[in-house]
Amino acid sequence: MKNNLNNAVLEIVTEANKLSSNIEKEKYVHDILASKIEYDFSMKEDQRAYGALINNKSVCSGYAKAFQLVMRKLNIPTYYISGDITKDGDVGPHAWNMVKLENELYNVDLTWDDVIDQYGKNRIIYRYFNVN
Repeated sequence: MKNNLNNAVLEIVTEANKLSSNIEKEKYVHDILASKIEYDFSMKEDQRAYGALINNKSVCSGYAKAFQLVMRKLNIPTYYISGDITKDGDVGPHAWNMVKLENELYNVDLTWDDVIDQYGKNRIIYRYFNVN
C-alpha cells in the first residue's frame, strides 16, 4: 500500500515540478486531483489520502489529505483544516486546506471545486481556489 501511494504521489509531483511557479504547481495538483477523485459518500469510513489517490474515491477529508500530501512533497506549505460548515442551509463537518504562497495563506477547497454538471460531466471550478 505504501509503495502504491508513494508512486501515485511521485507521478503527480514529477509533472508538477516541470512548472515554474508554486501557484502553477498548486493549480496543476488541484486540477489533476479533482479530475481523478470522485466524491463517494460510501467512502465515509475511509477518509485517507490512499482512498483518494489509489481508489480515486473519497469524501472531503480524503481530498484534503491527498492535496496536502502532494503539496508538501512539492515543498509548498499546506495545512489540513477541518470544522463545521454551512452549505445550502445544512451544517456539518467538512475538511479543506490552507496553502502558504508568498507569505500569504489561502483557503483551497478541492472537494467543492470538483463538481458534476447538469449533464453528469465532471467539471472543475475555481470558486474555492485560493480564497483569502
